[in-house]
Amino acid sequence: MLNNYVGINRLIKIIRRYKVISVAVESTAQYHFKLVFEMVNNGIDILVANPQQTKTTQGKKTNKFDARRIAVAHRDSRLKPSLIPLVELFNLRKAVRYRYKIINEKTKIKQRVNQIFHQKDFKYKKLLNSKQGLELLSLASIRAVDDKSLSVIKGNYSYLVKDETQIKEFKNFQDKFDEIESVTF
Repeated sequence: MLNNYVGINRLIKIIRRYKVISVAVESTAQYHFKLVFEMVNNGIDILVANPQQTKTTQGKKTNKFDARRIAVAHRDSRLKPSLIPLVELFNLRKAVRYRYKIINEKTKIKQRVNQIFHQKDFKYKKLLNSKQGLELLSLASIRAVDDKSLSVIKGNYSYLVKDETQIKEFKNFQDKFDEIESVTF
């Protein structure tokens, strides 16, 4: 049976035809939620078992054997149910986890950039704090700063790069990149 809405609806029809009282499934990262929410929406009692519980009932690992073992363990009341959140709560949790992941990635990237600043003895970390500063730094990473563009930089980013000395330091910063650092940056 496929884990899509067509397959799930066929399963629901089979469950109703055979008057199944309760269904048990193993928690599988995100993959079981579509099935669980459809079962709940159709008024079918479903138990979501933690894989740690079902692991103790398993021998040889195949989906067919797993399904039988989970069914027997469920029938014998050996499985404790996991919480099935409301769809709205599930979506909020998912959004919070994703936000947390992005914040962690952002922190790691900032740490890598700060390492490059330290290695290249670049003093202008404040460039990381604004969109224009990041644009200016991206110019350095693609080696787009040349003698012609220095005046444009001074005009467009004058509040970030105050004088010729800073512009020269920025150019020197760019010149210190090797190919790997440029891609990393």
